Amino acid sequence: MKQSLRLAERPHVVIATPGRLADHLQSTDTFSINHIKFLVLDEADRLLESSFAEDLQIIFDKISQDRQTLLFSATLTDTIEQLKKLSSREPFFHQVKSE
Repeated sequence: MKQSLRLAERPHVVIATPGRLADHLQSTDTFSINHIKFLVLDEADRLLESSFAEDLQIIFDKISQDRQTLLFSATLTDTIEQLKKLSSREPFFHQVKSE
């Protein structure tokens, strides 16, 4: 209850495990994360396991689509490598020729 009351104050920073955050989002209507512009997730190698899928889906359904998601991991797994390849983009350079 104490955490729910603090979350209702619309803090700028929320640090939570995915399961706990998903639980708050489902169990209370006084807390919203749709205004958050940055979502920071640590231990990304573990978060990408299927056991976190439901909690992450709840969070991503409630958070603004206009946000930046940052994933951190000290462990470089095959899954993280695949994610890196999927999300990395080559820089785009546009050169204008002067006459």
